[in-house]
Amino acid sequence: MRPHKHNVRLVKPAGLCTVACAVLFLAAMLIQYGPTLKSDHGFSLPGGVALILVTGIWFMHGEFDAGQNNFGDDEEGTGDYNRDCIR
Repeated sequence: MRPHKHNVRLVKPAGLCTVACAVLFLAAMLIQYGPTLKSDHGFSLPGGVALILVTGIWFMHGEFDAGQNNFGDDEEGTGDYNRDCIR
């Protein structure tokens, strides 16, 4: 299936929501463990927060094109994916 043009415009707002969730996730860790991320109850390594932030920033600033063909080349004469499945 090919992506719809309407779904591509939702990538940037989804990136903004992803960045907001990363900030809230870090804030929850700071509330639970304190500014040193270590307490009597244990410790926290916020490595995943960086990954979530990078993904959100990539979504916000990435150039996504609805006309982009990421489903292989038709140069070899294979035709359309849906048409090949019907045969």
